Amino acid sequence: MQKIKSRIGISVGLACGGLGSSSILHASPPDTLGRVHQAQSILLPVAKEFNRKILESVHERGVLLSIDTCKVPPTGSTVGRASVRSRNASERPEPWVQSILLEFPKYPSDRSQKPRPAMPYGLVKLPGDRWGYAEPIHLGTSCLNCHGESVHPDVAAKLDLLYPGDPGRGYKLNELIGAWWVEFEDIPVRSQSSGSRDRVRGSGRTASK
Repeated sequence: MQKIKSRIGISVGLACGGLGSSSILHASPPDTLGRVHQAQSILLPVAKEFNRKILESVHERGVLLSIDTCKVPPTGSTVGRASVRSRNASERPEPWVQSILLEFPKYPSDRSQKPRPAMPYGLVKLPGDRWGYAEPIHLGTSCLNCHGESVHPDVAAKLDLLYPGDPGRGYKLNELIGAWWVEFEDIPVRSQSSGSRDRVRGSGRTASK
């Protein structure tokens, strides 16, 4: 992991790879890896299930009837999504998430490149024993149906009804559209040595928003 310290005090790391395993090449302080593991173990099942439901709905019911499926936020107050341009009030980012979102555009987002570019994630200390973790969501092919530059007139009409002045359209494929985030309690973590233990799930999900 290439480690930087941003002006706003966020630890931003680069995870090499996609949704599979990815090597962390460097981490400081040494407990960073443990907290990233902890955050991703909470976030990954929620993100996978949410995306599965959306894709299943689109396949079975079509795009128009699936808009409400994407509108419903994930269950649980400690995991959620935040949008760059929020069409849902529930997805307006908290200040700490917004600060991380401002960092993500500095990194490549085109997941079609070979090899895939390293993707960022953000880790920030919150009040008390809590931490916040966020990783980017880039617009996938299926997401273009509701968020792209050209939307079917029937879909556009429903979006206009639900979200007057909808800001959530006009994105391009692979463009940063938001972030998955998780807040979690700190737990004792051990320093991780290099090698097979220095593996985390790749950041940078392509998901519906």
